[in-house]
Amino acid sequence: MAVLETSGLTLRRFCEDDVDLLSGLMANQDFMRFSLGVYTREQTLGVLEKVPARQNANMPSLFAAMLRSNGMLLGYCGFEKIGMSLKKQTIHRGFLTNVFSRSRARWGKESAV
Repeated sequence: MAVLETSGLTLRRFCEDDVDLLSGLMANQDFMRFSLGVYTREQTLGVLEKVPARQNANMPSLFAAMLRSNGMLLGYCGFEKIGMSLKKQTIHRGFLTNVFSRSRARWGKESAV
């Protein structure tokens, strides 16, 4: 189920089926260039295990960023910080701008700055 949609992306909660796809992305040095470095599958699983509890407590958490046209997992978007990590070939396409704009409209100015 979508949490937020833009013209190009669907943000949704992560599910168990996302572990392998996300761990492949998080093992990529280019994908993780603005983070703390590459993650192993076990580290990625550790991150994903924390997400449901944060979401159920209405705390900032990570969401799966899916290409709206075909459902491909591009990366993640987190509202504890304004930023996204996406596949290199999908950057500079306005996805972050759209997510930021929609999140401000949905959750208010204070939640998106």
